Amino acid sequence: MSTRSWPENTQLHFAFVDGTRKQKQFMRENFATWNQHNHSVRFSEVDDPMTSEIRVGFDFTQPTFVYIGRDCVNEDIVSRGEKTMNISLPITDENAVQVALRQIGHASGLDPSVWTFDMTSIPNKPVHSSLAHTEIVSEGAMMTLVNY
Repeated sequence: MSTRSWPENTQLHFAFVDGTRKQKQFMRENFATWNQHNHSVRFSEVDDPMTSEIRVGFDFTQPTFVYIGRDCVNEDIVSRGEKTMNISLPITDENAVQVALRQIGHASGLDPSVWTFDMTSIPNKPVHSSLAHTEIVSEGAMMTLVNY
């Protein structure tokens, strides 16, 4: 197991730091899809970002990114309450569901250089990525930047 992976049967919590009602509902649906197909790491919503491991935002001035696995709670990498996932493409984009599930997968600890989710398969079965992405390292943290 990678040092960034969550242990088996982990319950994680997500909260929103910004976003419209529709954006939040879109992500709730994608977290629910993840939970339906993956039982190793499960997600539930909480109201307070300070009590969540995963903090989701929708800032279109930033790239799409996510802190990988336990990097989300490493306070040497990201401050408590700071956004750990950003979705920066419209939820109506044809790739929005795939990108959302991919980011959720990375937050669960899946390695961004190898795996993604293809909605033509069962979402918890990893397949090689067809999305272009760039990995950056910032103070030891890896974030996935999906390029569109």
